[in-house]
Amino acid sequence: MPDLDGFETCELFKKDDETKDCPVIFLSALSETIDKIKGFSVGAVDYITKPFQKDEVIARVNTHLTIQKQKIIIERQNHELNELNDNKNKFFSIIAHDLRSPIGGLLSVSKLLLNYSKNQHNIPYDIIESLFQSTENAYKLLENLLQWSRVQMNRIECIPITFYLNKVVEAVINNLSGIAYRKDITIKQTIDPNVQIFADYSMVETVIRNLVSNSIKFTQIGGQIEISSVSKKNMQEISITDNGIGIKQTDLDKLFKINVKYSKSGTIGETGTGLGLIICKELIEKNNGKIWVESNPGKGSTFKFVLPSN
Repeated sequence: MPDLDGFETCELFKKDDETKDCPVIFLSALSETIDKIKGFSVGAVDYITKPFQKDEVIARVNTHLTIQKQKIIIERQNHELNELNDNKNKFFSIIAHDLRSPIGGLLSVSKLLLNYSKNQHNIPYDIIESLFQSTENAYKLLENLLQWSRVQMNRIECIPITFYLNKVVEAVINNLSGIAYRKDITIKQTIDPNVQIFADYSMVETVIRNLVSNSIKFTQIGGQIEISSVSKKNMQEISITDNGIGIKQTDLDKLFKINVKYSKSGTIGETGTGLGLIICKELIEKNNGKIWVESNPGKGSTFKFVLPSN
């Protein structure tokens, strides 16, 4: 090494971002204590003096490679832990903000109703309806929050069974018929009665209910929603399509991320947090599936997900 000695070379390694984490072992004829101290001071992890034994060098190299791998794993885990903590903090920030609104509305309307009832025997329908909607929004938010927290803590056990897809779809349509009726929205399904999927029934029902509710929310009065499926190898691709207001392309990536605040009012002012879509993503992934959305602003959206058929 005519230009640099080993100490200077090690110092250069440690100053370079690409090589600074590489473990350096000195193999040198310089055996004085001061030389060893200098080697460690410039960043070496070990120091072997000549003459050396080949097996000893290989053993030390393998040891330090193992240590370095463990360091990388720990650093990655720390990064993931920090990311989870950040997501948790952002999540509870969203909940704290959005929960304040419906409960505050419930409190205000309840107080108005109480004061009004002192002098009036007939309570106007719009006040009762407002009270109901505020209560319903708060309930849905809390329900989604509880379900999301159970998923995060692995307190929801995924028990896949084989069942007919159209049965769960019909159950969801019946459950949401009242909400759809209020907006004069037609919901139809074109799923083959013989189509089966292999997944957790309750989770699939939750996903379909959330997606259909979302479509109702963002579809204008008199609109249409269609639920369909198509077989693809050993999977079933389920689609929920509406002719609603659609979603901007720049907003599509925000829909399934807990660390991105994205919420929008429905066509008649319905409120929400976007938490339902995040729950859908996690439940689908627990069942070895995948979910995504295709949308054109002003023309409508199609939420799709795939699940095993056997």
